[in-house]
Amino acid sequence: MGKNLKKVLIAGEPDKTVNYENAMAKLGILTETSLHVPDISFYDGLILPGGGDIDPKLFGQLPDGTDFFDPALDRLQLAVLGAFVLGRKPVLGICKGMQLINLYFGGTIRNVADRALHQHPDRDVFHPADNQPGSFLHALFGFHMLINSSHHQCIDTPAKDLQIIQR
Repeated sequence: MGKNLKKVLIAGEPDKTVNYENAMAKLGILTETSLHVPDISFYDGLILPGGGDIDPKLFGQLPDGTDFFDPALDRLQLAVLGAFVLGRKPVLGICKGMQLINLYFGGTIRNVADRALHQHPDRDVFHPADNQPGSFLHALFGFHMLINSSHHQCIDTPAKDLQIIQR
């Protein structure tokens, strides 16, 4: 997101974003957690946090196997994202947030076929991921890194102007 951030909006529910708030505080970045479309001039960037599934209607599917999802939350997060995109401010999407970014720009997501490998609601599960050479993540962590992953939705088709930098 950048070194010059002073205040970041977290587009989420306050009782579910404490880890994000604590991480930003350790970096000296103030946060505000809200689901209202704000006056973005008060913020230097946006975090779209991880969370439940995305409403399957947003990507043209039925809720086949979709667990907890909140259609109102999804639409509010997309509206907040739209304000930051129009304001040309940086956005960091984490898990569900990254999937919302892809949907916003016209990409698609899908349910992961093998849920047992990707969904672990009762514990953190780490697995290796590869970073695209030349990407921001590659510059920070090298080719391989461990990520925490618990999901069963993923990007199917990336939006036209987005680039996948981790697999």
